[in-house]
Amino acid sequence: MTESDWLIRHEHGDGVVEIKLARAPVNALSSEFLMDFARTINEIREDPTVRALLLTSAFKVFSAGLDLKVARDFDLAGQRAAVRGLNEAFLALYACPKPVVAAVNGAAIAGGLFFVLCSDVRVAPGEIQVWSCRSASRS
Repeated sequence: MTESDWLIRHEHGDGVVEIKLARAPVNALSSEFLMDFARTINEIREDPTVRALLLTSAFKVFSAGLDLKVARDFDLAGQRAAVRGLNEAFLALYACPKPVVAAVNGAAIAGGLFFVLCSDVRVAPGEIQVWSCRSASRS
């Protein structure tokens, strides 16, 4: 798959760009997916026409975390690639100077939660409970 298959970019106008996570079926994380995500975020970071970023998911699950079907066959090089992908993708998102909004429409499990944690603002439908470590209360 390519970046255009996994990450769908949509321009909403006025400098708002949506990146829809679309690695079927549950946005499970692979090193390739993560490196494509890091490249995309770094491109957005450098684009002067982009004022804000919206992260969404194409599926009922926002992200199911590491792709365990791939991970079970990791050798040392595969492990290193996965760690590098996690580091580069989520550091790029966390360090992005543009405001990032995560529209969380489903579960964000294990490593998939980092999309949410590295965003500046998180929104979710009422039935999804979001735990805030800062306030130690449900919001």
